[in-house]
Amino acid sequence: MANLKTFVFPLLLVGLTSCNAMGTRSLDRLTPQSAGRVISVRGKAIATAPFLDRGAYQLENKNGQIWVMSDRALPAIGTMIKVRGRVEYQSIPLNDREFGEIYLQEIDRSSRP
Repeated sequence: MANLKTFVFPLLLVGLTSCNAMGTRSLDRLTPQSAGRVISVRGKAIATAPFLDRGAYQLENKNGQIWVMSDRALPAIGTMIKVRGRVEYQSIPLNDREFGEIYLQEIDRSSRP
């Protein structure tokens, strides 16, 4: 029984930490296959795009940039934000090539000074 615990615990630990690997550091690791995952990202709002009933803002951290779709008021440019969102992928096929875009659908967000 002790051998089983010594074997299972490290596997469990690796599994739990790898579930959080998409956390705040891995924008550069997002792929179309990431669609549907809920992740948290921390970064600075560097651009905004208001729409009629919603908007989007671009978030940047040391590992990349990502657009975030939101139904809330858009953050001011330069604001540091932590956002939790669902990864989405919009396919854009053109001349037998894929120019799709990965973005986040905001679930919630918090700002910090």
